[in-house]
Amino acid sequence: MMFTLWLINYDPTYAYPNACETPTTGFPHGKCRSDDIRTTERIVTPMFRLLPTVNLFEALFMIAVVGYVKTSVPEAVLALVAEKVDIGPLSPFGDMWAGTAMKCLAVQGVFFFTAIFVLEFMYSRPSLRQFRCFTRFLMPRGA
Repeated sequence: MMFTLWLINYDPTYAYPNACETPTTGFPHGKCRSDDIRTTERIVTPMFRLLPTVNLFEALFMIAVVGYVKTSVPEAVLALVAEKVDIGPLSPFGDMWAGTAMKCLAVQGVFFFTAIFVLEFMYSRPSLRQFRCFTRFLMPRGA
């Protein structure tokens, strides 16, 4: 869903292909195909960023796109495109490509590791097992 919303307003000929609402000299109000879709994308994207699978998909997809462009498009053509369109550096880990998704994955990894560590610590403490809410969720059945 997030990819479809992103693709509707993506325009590689525009100065800011990923940010169609950015004003430029020719388009003072931006150049989005659908302002409603862009608004929906800006609302839904942060919610989807909470899911590690979405970030992993986006990161892998963008890394593949950059790899494909580097291997299939000649350097002279890339230089011509870079003069007219802000493609940024062709590093797959740049913020324009997979950098944001990779940062979200790193934060989620630290969060999930910390959560599991805290849950394991709580499970190993006999003094915390007396609370019913902990025993219901942390103790295996029949124990």
